Amino acid sequence: MTAPKPAPNTVLLIRHGEKPDDDTDPNLSAKGWQRACSITRTLPDLVPTGAPAISAVVATAPSPHSVRPIETVTPISLIRALPLAHTIADDDVAKVPALLSGAPYTGATVLICWHHGKLPELALALGAPADQVPKKWEGDDFHTVWILRYDADGAVSFTITRQPHLEAVA
Repeated sequence: MTAPKPAPNTVLLIRHGEKPDDDTDPNLSAKGWQRACSITRTLPDLVPTGAPAISAVVATAPSPHSVRPIETVTPISLIRALPLAHTIADDDVAKVPALLSGAPYTGATVLICWHHGKLPELALALGAPADQVPKKWEGDDFHTVWILRYDADGAVSFTITRQPHLEAVA
């Protein structure tokens, strides 16, 4: 059986915000929280022309090691009153297409926040062309956004853009 095809119009893939120096801390650092708050302004501007506004948010499920993806998208979810799903574990990227195959994702623009090490696999699971997806998301890259657009005929386009850099935390 093949995996269900995602039903969104557009998917924005981002990695979580910066983590603290203490690797045992599962939360965002102050800089990470600054980023989480800033994406409420920056990400809606990156939605491609003609695509609907962001209307749903997905993040990896919490684990003892990290709640950073959920923390990263919580401000945009709360401020814009968007549903936030966080039930799929980081390693279970193959389950994301099934999640996105129905309501409230049909025809929507969905923001997905994941751990950077799994983002290439996630993009491929969502149908991004294998020859266009970078093999690796760099560990120090918090600004990149991967955008997948789904055409009515089933074709998937893939683009890479960048969020504006944040000012240094005072």
